Amino acid sequence: MTLSDTHFTDNELFHLAIAAARQQQHEDTQRHLKTLLARNPEHAEAHYLLGTAYVSLGMMPRRSSVSFSYKAPVKSTTIGCQMGDSSPFQTAA
Repeated sequence: MTLSDTHFTDNELFHLAIAAARQQQHEDTQRHLKTLLARNPEHAEAHYLLGTAYVSLGMMPRRSSVSFSYKAPVKSTTIGCQMGDSSPFQTAA
Protein backbone atom coordinates (compact mmCIF):
# COMPACT_ATOMS: atom_id res chain seq x y z
CA MET A 1 0.00 0.00 0.00
CA THR A 2 1.38 3.38 -0.97
CA LEU A 3 0.15 6.64 0.47
CA SER A 4 -0.37 9.48 -1.95
CA ASP A 5 1.55 12.71 -1.43
CA THR A 6 -1.64 14.39 -0.20
CA HIS A 7 -1.38 12.50 3.09
CA PHE A 8 1.91 14.19 4.03
CA THR A 9 2.61 17.60 5.53
CA ASP A 10 4.70 20.12 3.59
CA ASN A 11 7.71 19.38 5.80
CA GLU A 12 7.33 15.63 5.30
CA LEU A 13 7.06 16.04 1.52
CA PHE A 14 10.20 18.15 1.46
CA HIS A 15 12.15 15.54 3.41
CA LEU A 16 10.78 12.74 1.22
CA ALA A 17 12.02 14.69 -1.80
CA ILE A 18 15.47 15.06 -0.25
CA ALA A 19 15.61 11.33 0.52
CA ALA A 20 14.50 10.46 -3.02
CA ALA A 21 17.09 12.83 -4.51
CA ARG A 22 19.88 11.22 -2.45
CA GLN A 23 18.81 7.83 -3.81
CA GLN A 24 18.73 9.14 -7.40
CA GLN A 25 14.95 8.53 -7.59
CA HIS A 26 14.33 11.47 -9.90
CA GLU A 27 10.66 10.87 -10.65
CA ASP A 28 9.80 10.61 -6.95
CA THR A 29 11.85 13.72 -6.18
CA GLN A 30 10.01 15.76 -8.79
CA ARG A 31 6.59 14.37 -7.80
CA HIS A 32 7.07 15.23 -4.12
CA LEU A 33 8.33 18.72 -4.92
CA LYS A 34 5.61 19.49 -7.46
CA THR A 35 2.93 18.38 -4.98
CA LEU A 36 4.51 20.55 -2.30
CA LEU A 37 4.74 23.58 -4.62
CA ALA A 38 1.13 23.15 -5.78
CA ARG A 39 0.12 23.43 -2.14
CA ASN A 40 2.67 26.02 -1.06
CA PRO A 41 4.00 27.94 -4.09
CA GLU A 42 6.24 30.16 -1.95
CA HIS A 43 8.28 27.29 -0.47
CA ALA A 44 11.71 28.59 -1.49
CA GLU A 45 13.69 25.46 -0.63
CA ALA A 46 11.37 23.31 -2.76
CA HIS A 47 11.88 25.65 -5.73
CA TYR A 48 15.64 25.45 -5.23
CA LEU A 49 15.69 21.65 -4.95
CA LEU A 50 13.43 21.23 -7.99
CA GLY A 51 15.70 23.55 -9.98
CA THR A 52 18.79 21.57 -9.00
CA ALA A 53 16.98 18.35 -9.92
CA TYR A 54 16.19 19.77 -13.38
CA VAL A 55 19.79 20.87 -13.88
CA SER A 56 21.20 17.50 -12.79
CA LEU A 57 18.90 15.73 -15.27
CA GLY A 58 19.91 18.11 -18.06
CA MET A 59 16.42 19.58 -18.28
CA MET A 60 17.85 23.09 -17.86
CA PRO A 61 21.23 24.44 -18.89
CA ARG A 62 23.58 25.11 -15.99
CA ARG A 63 23.96 28.70 -17.12
CA SER A 64 20.99 30.43 -18.54
CA SER A 65 19.56 33.89 -18.63
CA VAL A 66 16.61 33.82 -16.29
CA SER A 67 14.73 36.79 -14.95
CA PHE A 68 12.73 36.62 -11.76
CA SER A 69 9.88 38.89 -10.78
CA TYR A 70 9.91 37.78 -7.14
CA LYS A 71 11.81 40.04 -4.76
CA ALA A 72 12.72 38.45 -1.47
CA PRO A 73 12.43 40.61 1.61
CA VAL A 74 15.81 41.87 2.76
CA LYS A 75 16.73 41.01 6.31
CA SER A 76 19.43 42.83 8.18
CA THR A 77 21.86 40.42 9.76
CA THR A 78 25.23 40.56 11.45
CA ILE A 79 28.06 38.32 10.38
CA GLY A 80 29.27 36.38 13.39
CA CYS A 81 32.48 37.96 14.71
CA GLN A 82 34.03 37.48 18.07
CA MET A 83 35.00 40.46 20.16
CA GLY A 84 38.33 41.81 19.00
CA ASP A 85 38.10 40.41 15.46
CA SER A 86 38.58 43.18 12.95
CA SER A 87 37.23 41.09 10.11
CA PRO A 88 35.55 37.69 9.90
CA PHE A 89 37.47 37.10 6.66
CA GLN A 90 41.02 37.20 8.04
CA THR A 91 43.09 34.08 7.51
CA ALA A 92 45.51 32.63 10.01
CA ALA A 93 49.13 33.62 9.44
